[in-house]
Amino acid sequence: MIEINIPSLTSDELVKKIEQEIKRAELNPAQISSPRPTSKSYMQTNLQVNNTYGFAKKIGRFLQRKGFDKLVKYIQKTFKLYPQNRVHVMSDFTKYYDEEFIKNAYNLIFYREPDEHGNNHYLSLLRSGKLSKTEIIASLYFSKEGREQNIVILGIKKRYIASLLYKIPLLGYMVKALFTIATLPKLIARINSHENLFYTQLQTKSSNESVSNLAKHLEAELKSSNETVSNLAKHLESELKSSNEMLAKKADINQLELYMQTVNYAKEYMRLTEQTMQNLINEAKKRLPHEVLNQEELKLITEEEKYKFDNFYIEFEDKFRGSRDEIKNRVKAYLPYIEKLPFKKDDVRSLDVGCGRGEWLELLQENGYISSKGVDLNRMMVTKSKEFGLDVEEADVIKYLSNQKDESLSFITGFHIIEHLPFEILMKFLEESYRVLQKGGMVIFETPNPENIVVGACNFYTDPTHLNPIPPITGEFLLQQNGFMDTDILRLNLSKEVKYIKDGSFSDVNDILFAFTKEQDYAIIGYKK
Repeated sequence: MIEINIPSLTSDELVKKIEQEIKRAELNPAQISSPRPTSKSYMQTNLQVNNTYGFAKKIGRFLQRKGFDKLVKYIQKTFKLYPQNRVHVMSDFTKYYDEEFIKNAYNLIFYREPDEHGNNHYLSLLRSGKLSKTEIIASLYFSKEGREQNIVILGIKKRYIASLLYKIPLLGYMVKALFTIATLPKLIARINSHENLFYTQLQTKSSNESVSNLAKHLEAELKSSNETVSNLAKHLESELKSSNEMLAKKADINQLELYMQTVNYAKEYMRLTEQTMQNLINEAKKRLPHEVLNQEELKLITEEEKYKFDNFYIEFEDKFRGSRDEIKNRVKAYLPYIEKLPFKKDDVRSLDVGCGRGEWLELLQENGYISSKGVDLNRMMVTKSKEFGLDVEEADVIKYLSNQKDESLSFITGFHIIEHLPFEILMKFLEESYRVLQKGGMVIFETPNPENIVVGACNFYTDPTHLNPIPPITGEFLLQQNGFMDTDILRLNLSKEVKYIKDGSFSDVNDILFAFTKEQDYAIIGYKK
């Protein structure tokens, strides 16, 4: 209920006074200009607000002079008749981020800096994702302090109503899901924009810090170099003075001239060396992105290049070779061969070459072969194997075998490794394997089977690191050439009953074309007698 003190004027007199006031002020809404708009809709909205506010302001002043103060305030609050600088759009708030967003919201809505409690409260909600920017703006705007500020935020009521709907069980979830789907393109564009902004700022900061650190380090190195050269020059001058004194007494003029020429050469060499050092430092400033690296650090960097495809190959195995469980189940076929070896389990020492994710090593440990070791060049493979508690080392197989004693291993295995090796390295590998193997020991090397038409013509080349397929008879011959005896070929993964003669030949064309259509691998097995 609004109480108004009305002066002794009739309604006709009041209307007449208002008309006279408007005429006296020569109010022309069309002449009221607004600031340069950023969009057509925003320009029209601001112009409408300015015209309404200008018109109402003239009438309000007249009514206030006549004693209608409370009526003026009521109308102003009801119809949102505020100055243009109190009218905002959502982009005035949402273009800012994080703590800057909270500070800007407080300044525009409350006309003050955020207090510590409010800043921390809304900042934690914003960073955790519990409230969006729009929901924080609505919370501030519709708070008690916000309602007292007489400001207008276009479109805030719709956002506020939506935020209230979100809190309704089930219905809120459905509304939010529909709104998210409708605004998904804008959301994706905003995420891309934020990502680019973040990485741009991060790279700028990192670059500035790196350049600053590099400049400081180079400055220190240059100072140290100058001090070294200066000390060397002083020492040379001292030695020269001492030598001159001795030469003045003991040497003739020709010897002295010869010596002085030598000293001049030394001075020139020092000058050129100093210039070269300075040129190198200047060049380093242009080229090096980080602080100057010592020889050990440079060695680490150059060696780091060999790891750049580690992640690629482990993902390649996951996609094309199969899961750990699949491989582990597949290699169970070799356990009977291991169990026939003439060694006690506790005395068996084995090596798995190119152990990968460690499926075979894990299977050996589960069957009591605890002294099983693996080597692999892939650092990520080694890390994953160690996570399973396996004894694995990052090493080149040739170097590793070269450091092992004669007859120190009971058996050596390698699954899908020999097809990656050039011929000379493969022969060296087989030679070293034979040397370190105990008598009665065994080797098992599994590789893709090119007898399978699909494997030989296509699937073998799926792995870009494969060199050449090795036919079974060739693999067996290579073992025999390096001293292995009782060699055998174990073909794996047959999909149907296959009839072939013992030596591997076939009875007709159908056998050749279709017998091995799904047999993908084979293993060559050899013993040291």
